[in-house]
Amino acid sequence: MKLGPVVHGGLLVVALVFAYQTSTRKKDSLPKRGTHAVWKLGALSAVVLESEKKRVRIEKREDENGTYYWGEVTRTRKPPPTPKGVGPDMDDAGPTSNEPKEETTVTSREFPVGRAGEELMLQYQTLMALRALGPIASDDLERYNLHEKTLNLTAIEGGKGEHSLLLAGEKIYGGTDRYAYEVNGGNGYVISGKLVQPLESAESSLGIRKVHSYADSKVTSIAITTTAGDKVLVKRWVQDEDGKHVVWEYEETPGTSEASLASFIERVAKLKPTRYEPTLEPSSLVHISTMRYRDASGTSLGYLELYRQPVSAQELPKRPGARQQTQYFIKTERTRVLGKVGRLDADRVDQDLVELFGIAPPPPSPEPEPVEPANVPASPSPAPSGASAVAPSGAAPPSAVVPSGVAPSGVAPSGAAPPSAVAPSAEER
Repeated sequence: MKLGPVVHGGLLVVALVFAYQTSTRKKDSLPKRGTHAVWKLGALSAVVLESEKKRVRIEKREDENGTYYWGEVTRTRKPPPTPKGVGPDMDDAGPTSNEPKEETTVTSREFPVGRAGEELMLQYQTLMALRALGPIASDDLERYNLHEKTLNLTAIEGGKGEHSLLLAGEKIYGGTDRYAYEVNGGNGYVISGKLVQPLESAESSLGIRKVHSYADSKVTSIAITTTAGDKVLVKRWVQDEDGKHVVWEYEETPGTSEASLASFIERVAKLKPTRYEPTLEPSSLVHISTMRYRDASGTSLGYLELYRQPVSAQELPKRPGARQQTQYFIKTERTRVLGKVGRLDADRVDQDLVELFGIAPPPPSPEPEPVEPANVPASPSPAPSGASAVAPSGAAPPSAVVPSGVAPSGVAPSGAAPPSAVAPSAEER
C-alpha cells in the first residue's frame, strides 16, 4: 500500500479544517491599539483634544431617535505679534493709536459623527497604549517632547470626572505614534498615532459619509410631498436585452416607467452637506419637498427634507457688487440638523420637482447692485506730439472742432507768410 496518497489526503483534510476555523472565527469588533491599559471608563460621554489653535470635541448625545455622537471643531486665530520697535508710540515706524487693532477670531463648525467616530469613542473608553514607560519626572518631560507645543487629550466620564493625557506635539521619529504623559498619575506611555490622527482631522475623518443610515438596496418606494401635492414612486425590476435593472414609476400609473424619474432619484442621492448649520431653523427657509423612503413591507427607513433660502433672506454680501444666489439645505434622519448642499446639484433637483411634480419654480436671483466708481478727478488729455503743452493765446480749446478747410485760429494757412513776417503798408508799396 502506497502511503503517498494517504498522507496527502490527511494533509488536505487538516488544511480544510484549519481554513473553516479561520473563516468562522469570531473577529474582534475593533482593531487593537496596544496592550497596556491607560484607563478603563464605565461610561464615556466626551473626548476633547486641544492645542493652542484648535479644539476638537466629540460627545455622546441622545434624542427621540436614540443615541448618537456629535462633533465640534473650534479654531482660534490670534493676530500676529507686533515687531519690536514698532507700535503706536513710534513716530514713523508703526500705526497710529486711531487705527483699529486686529483682534483674535474664533470660528466653530459642527457635524454629525459617523461610524469611524463611534468606533474611535469605544477605543477611548478603554484606552490602550503601545508601551508603558513608567513614572516620568517633570524634569524628564523635555526628553519626550512633552515640554512645549503639546496637546491636551481629555476623556470625560459621565458623572465621574475627567482623565487627561499630555500628548507630545511632535510624532516619534520614523512613525506616527506619540509620547503621552498621564496628568493624574504621572506615568508615561506611547500612544498609537491611529488614535490621535482622526481627532486632528475630525471633520474629514469622523464625519458621516452617507446622509442615510439604511442600505439603498432596501428602498422600494418613495413618498414625495410638495406644495403641489403628494406622489409615490415605486421601484420595479425589469429584464430586457441589456440585462436586469431598476426602473421607477408613479404608483398611480404602474407599468409606465420614466427614465427622468430614475435620473431625479440619482440627483437627490448626490446631495451631500458641505457645512452643517445647527442654529438655522427650518421655519426661516422655504420648504420645497419631503421624501420618505420605505422598504418592501412599508416600514419607514428614513427621510430627506429639502429647503431653499432665497436671496431676500440672506445676509448682505461682504464684497460690494458680489452676486447673491439661492442657497439650498437638506435635513435627514441621520444629519438631525440642516446641512448646506452644493447649489448646482440642488438647483437641478429643484428644476426636476418643477417639471415632474408641478411645484412653482424658484424666483430668479437678482442682479448685484452696481458699484459706483470712486470720485477720482479725470486726468488731462496728453498734448499732441511736437505741440506745446500750453495752448497759445487765442487758440481754440482742445475740445473745439475746426471746420474743414478753415485754418485754426493762430495757425497760418498753407502758402501764407509765417506769423513773424509783417505785411508792408500801401504807402511803402
